[in-house]
Amino acid sequence: MFGRGYGEAICAHLGGGSWVVVDSCLHPSTGRPAALAYLESLGVVAAESVVLVLVTHRDDDHIQGIAAVVDECRTASVACSAALGRKD
Repeated sequence: MFGRGYGEAICAHLGGGSWVVVDSCLHPSTGRPAALAYLESLGVVAAESVVLVLVTHRDDDHIQGIAAVVDECRTASVACSAALGRKD
C-alpha cells in the first residue's frame, strides 16, 4: 500500500507473476505513480505482469497518475467503480 494514509494505491500479487494495481498516487520525490516505481524496483515489467487496473473513486489522492498507470499497463484490463459516476 502506498500514499499518505497508506492505502491511496495498492499493488497486489496474485501469484504466477500476475499483479493488480488499485488506484494511483504519486511518489512525493519523483512525481511518478508509486505503484509503477514499486513494481519496477522488484524487477516486474508492468506492461507484461499487471492484469488489472482498478479505479475505485475519483478523490485526487487515489487517481493522481492513473493515466500513466493505464498507459504503462497496456495489456491489463481496466475497471472503474460505479462511484466514479457520482458527485458525492
